[in-house]
Amino acid sequence: MKNKEQLIAIRNSGAYQKGYEFRVNKNRTEGYIRPISEKTQPLSLKDIAEIIHITGIQYGLKKTEQLKEELLENPNPKESWTIARGDPPRPRNKATIVYHFDTDPMKIGTLKKTGYMDYKDRGRIPQVKEGTLVAEKKLGEEGHPGTDIFGQPVPPPRIQDLRLRYGKGVKLSKDGMRAIARTDGRPVLSSNGQVHVFEELHIKGDIGIRTGHVDFDGRIEVEGIVSDGYRVKGGSLCTQEIHMAQVDIVGDVIVLGGINGSRIKVGGNLRARYIHQSTIQVKGDVIINRDLSNSTITSGGTVIVDNGKILTSTISARHGIKAVDIGSKMSPTCALTVGLNQEIQDIIEKTKAEIKAKETRQKELGKKIEDLRCEIKESDQALTSALNVYASVHQKRTKLVERVESFPSKFRSKLYKLDAQIASLKKTLNRSIATIAKLKDDQTVYIDQMESRLDEMSAIGESVSILKDKIRETEEFSQIKEGEFARTPVVQALGIIHSGTKIQGPHASLEISRDYQRVKIVETRTDEKKNDARWQMVVNRRR
Repeated sequence: MKNKEQLIAIRNSGAYQKGYEFRVNKNRTEGYIRPISEKTQPLSLKDIAEIIHITGIQYGLKKTEQLKEELLENPNPKESWTIARGDPPRPRNKATIVYHFDTDPMKIGTLKKTGYMDYKDRGRIPQVKEGTLVAEKKLGEEGHPGTDIFGQPVPPPRIQDLRLRYGKGVKLSKDGMRAIARTDGRPVLSSNGQVHVFEELHIKGDIGIRTGHVDFDGRIEVEGIVSDGYRVKGGSLCTQEIHMAQVDIVGDVIVLGGINGSRIKVGGNLRARYIHQSTIQVKGDVIINRDLSNSTITSGGTVIVDNGKILTSTISARHGIKAVDIGSKMSPTCALTVGLNQEIQDIIEKTKAEIKAKETRQKELGKKIEDLRCEIKESDQALTSALNVYASVHQKRTKLVERVESFPSKFRSKLYKLDAQIASLKKTLNRSIATIAKLKDDQTVYIDQMESRLDEMSAIGESVSILKDKIRETEEFSQIKEGEFARTPVVQALGIIHSGTKIQGPHASLEISRDYQRVKIVETRTDEKKNDARWQMVVNRRR
């Protein structure tokens, strides 16, 4: 019996006359009586028995003695009173991806047992051999159905499955459960969740006139520098310096010297001695040993300047910003954004727009398919009619021919009227044959067009599913990681943060009105108890 029908039935009960109704929760695993009037009359065990009879409760009902005892204690319940409780379904445990290598070898630092973060110790760079298992998918436990209070099974809620994603230098097992290295190299987990294994290209000098632009899927080791005007594209990069160049790397970038006047896009983490007059997009962390100046940085992780200053720069860092000094008395102000990642938001919005466009196309195809079905149906009817005409004319002509042939041959020359009818019927047959052929050709075209559109609809459906996975995975990978800024992204100055520095968070902003020394600036709620709680940036002094 449906919930609505139960409520209608209860309206005829004694409990309803006393100011009570019976309801069940969403999955029907809990049934309860609740007051619907301020003036209610005491309930009796007979009222409860009537409700049980009307609704057909069969499972999880409290024992009679327990119901009687609860009624004695509280015959006039003012709040919901549960009389039956089934077994709720148990959802399946989500599948997990296990990576058999350090997925963040260039992490911010290593957290020591003492609680001290050692920013110098950033781990070893992993290497694997061909055939090595680099990642695998572990299935979660299956969910178990529950039982509602009417004795019916309640299926467990569906949980979206995880896909093991892989890229360059990796192959997937036939069952899709294991990712295996195709080659010797360095395993890398990119920002979109793909596992790669990059081979190595070693360049003894500079990337410049001798090498030209470099485009290599694997790890690029450069003993010299990336020179002015050259482009580098690859899996990962280690070099002495990047000067006035363009770099697009899937994994990590290590610059032992500095970056000057360059445009850089990094799918992993970036580490350099200094950055000057550059525009950089990094999906992971940005770790700078000395100074960052006159640059625009977008980071999906944390921006840390270990031993230097941030000057005249615009920085957006999803997980927080840390430096010795921020700004100066003589330089233009800095604009810092934490807790947001515009690049990720742009990716998500662009993907949503793609999905919307594809779904619009699906609707257009659906209409065209329906139109084609109508065309095929009309064509079928016309073809049936044409075949009937052909059969009828053919039958008439056959009979006339048989009649003519039944006459002696000496009289046939005088049967010109019959011959004329036969000739006319033959012309009609020829027209019918042409009509049938055209209808069949048209029908073939309609069917081909419909199959083509059905294939396109199927491909769009798969594409939309992949794009929705991309949004989910992008959102998952954009979440705050474990570490120093795991709870709330902050702006932290170990030295001085100068007046005029602008700080933007997800909900609040602040312009520093005076110089502060050794502070953490964090976004907090003014009153968490209120639904319309306001947010503000708070300057906390470090001890």
